[in-house]
Amino acid sequence: MNVEDKQQKVAELRADVIPVKPIYEPYNQAAKDVVDLVFSQLKLTESRPTSIDKQKIVIASVLALAQKAFNRAWGVIAIPSNNNYWSEFPRVGKDIVYRVRDALEEAGFIAFIPETGQVHFWEGDDGSLKSMGLLSCYDLDDSLSHLKGFVDAEFVETGRATVLVSVPETRGQRILRERNNKRREKMKKEEVLKAYGKAYTIHHMEVERLLKFWSEHPLALPPLDNGVVSYAACATRVFHDGRLDSGGRFYGAWTPMSSAYRLQGTIDGEPLAEVDLNASQPTLFSSMVGIPLKIGKGMWEDLYEHILDKVDLTDVDVDDDKHTRRAKAKQVTVEVIGSGNHNKSGAAADGKNDFALGEYARYRNALIDVVPALRELDAEYKNGAGYISFHEAQIMTLTLLYLRDKGVVAYPIHDCLLVKDKEAMIAADAYRQCVRAYIKEYGEGDVDVTVPVSIERKDQDKERITGYYHNL
Repeated sequence: MNVEDKQQKVAELRADVIPVKPIYEPYNQAAKDVVDLVFSQLKLTESRPTSIDKQKIVIASVLALAQKAFNRAWGVIAIPSNNNYWSEFPRVGKDIVYRVRDALEEAGFIAFIPETGQVHFWEGDDGSLKSMGLLSCYDLDDSLSHLKGFVDAEFVETGRATVLVSVPETRGQRILRERNNKRREKMKKEEVLKAYGKAYTIHHMEVERLLKFWSEHPLALPPLDNGVVSYAACATRVFHDGRLDSGGRFYGAWTPMSSAYRLQGTIDGEPLAEVDLNASQPTLFSSMVGIPLKIGKGMWEDLYEHILDKVDLTDVDVDDDKHTRRAKAKQVTVEVIGSGNHNKSGAAADGKNDFALGEYARYRNALIDVVPALRELDAEYKNGAGYISFHEAQIMTLTLLYLRDKGVVAYPIHDCLLVKDKEAMIAADAYRQCVRAYIKEYGEGDVDVTVPVSIERKDQDKERITGYYHNL
């Protein structure tokens, strides 16, 4: 295989491979039966009941991900050989994962793909040394898909860590890590406990309360093309930079999905709706630092409409439709907040929109005019990834727990709640109440606001609910 072919294969595997995460359990009887069937065919010598349970979690996870892998172009999974990878999954240790992996290989269910599990190097066109890492990959044997009950088996995610804290890193370290497509390392649990003790325990117990409730009402994810249905009932709060007051958003199987796709799922067999806090980050930041938005009479539905009204494109050579202009306003807002620089001069290299000469600054100026609080941003902490995400996630946690106590099932998506359609208005009211109470208690000023939200349902236009200030 020549260098170009090897590069292409590595790139294709990286794009399509599914890393194993030991977080799945059987959800229906077909899943229990197929796990037991595979277990009976493996030569695993550890016979303690707790060890058998852990081995079956690994088998269930391989089978659950095999269902997804067979739905893709390549029937390939990855079983990383980096020991640090497994520390994020508390229910099963790496040794048991490796034992089950070896037994699956011996039984012929999986086969290691040569030249994976290593970093590949080559010389670029400019003479520089290029590299691309690849996890240890395994071909799935077709016999797995022919096992009795394999397609009918339904698995549920239950075993993600409750709380993770990313290690601190400099801007240069972050750029290098992202360039090499590496995951950000997490602090070990004992390190977090030593540093934060009680605060960590509180976050952990809050998530545990949600997990118990979710396990009774798991989120059914949209069916795959092959008809396979899986469920999710767990999420992890991920904090940043070695701090418990930075980040803290929830991440679960549903969070990276598009809204349109996610709304094809169900809870308790019932259709879904999403309750979204409109323009969450600029709205929350303004409220928390005590500097209200400049929006006329103090009532609004869509903050971006107010920003667009202020954008002066005189003498700028551009002719965009309304949809594109709104997308540009949103991009500028996200980039300014993400960078922590209210005077950001130009678009990010990977931005979705192209800006004419001088156009970006016009959008930025309009943004700061409507959201003057953004002058308080900084690159160290008061930005989207740190301060804003933390307060956003704290409000989300309070809302989820409040709804739980009311018997309303809700799953978090950053600034959005995923709920049963019939309970969308209950969730919207609760969310707005929690936002208002949180800002009044923890905000730096005396802002009293009921925030605007929108409700999105499958194949329907968004329903927008007006926000307003109480003391303006």
